[in-house]
Amino acid sequence: MDDFTETPRFVLLHARNPIGPTNAQTFLDSKITTIYGFSSKPKYDAFLRHSPILVTPCPLVRGFLQRHVDLDHTELRLVALDATSPSQPILQAATFQLIVEAFDLKQATVEVSHELILDATSGSYRIQSLAISASPKAIP
Repeated sequence: MDDFTETPRFVLLHARNPIGPTNAQTFLDSKITTIYGFSSKPKYDAFLRHSPILVTPCPLVRGFLQRHVDLDHTELRLVALDATSPSQPILQAATFQLIVEAFDLKQATVEVSHELILDATSGSYRIQSLAISASPKAIP
């Protein structure tokens, strides 16, 4: 997989906490956290038109991501990238670590490392890992 998308710059907060899609239970005992991240105001505005809860946009800060990366290396922490609605069938996602690296390197894009696939019955997302390449590509 060699897919890149714009680096997220915003999250949406509800009750002062970032919101994200619900992850399906896995057969492994690993914990997975996913939050929504958006590259621009028009992207999160599109999501807000479909969101049933009151949320507030907030800048996505490198320190927030790094603190969570440093907390527990066994937990998978993802940012769902530029979702258009809370029930989007497939979401692209990147790890917190990949986004931290994009911030550090001042990259406009980040590599998509995972896909989240909606189970319409349960309303939760199954996480699928994608292969990661070594070099970033620009968005056309």
